[in-house]
Amino acid sequence: MHRARPAISPSPSVHPVAYANTLPHLARQKDETLGLIRDRGLGTPTLLAWSYNDPTATIEQGHALFDLIARATPDARMYIFNRAGHFSYREHPVEFNDMLRGFIQRIV
Repeated sequence: MHRARPAISPSPSVHPVAYANTLPHLARQKDETLGLIRDRGLGTPTLLAWSYNDPTATIEQGHALFDLIARATPDARMYIFNRAGHFSYREHPVEFNDMLRGFIQRIV
């Protein structure tokens, strides 16, 4: 019998059974969180920072999340880092700090 490889491979340091048992919990938690955002919004000014070139969190996912947040959160903003992967704060530290500082100064 041929077994298909999992779409996401567990980290070598994580026992496969523990990894498999965690995924349903994380999926449930994600669904609950997205439901709360959809139904109530975040209730506070929100800045979503995203990276255009992150293969683990695509720009389409970022736009979808921002759409969900913005529908129920009046003061929501999205900042997209071009030519950045998953760690935009490391790849563009000055720009990241300027973005964050500007957002905080605007809401304080």
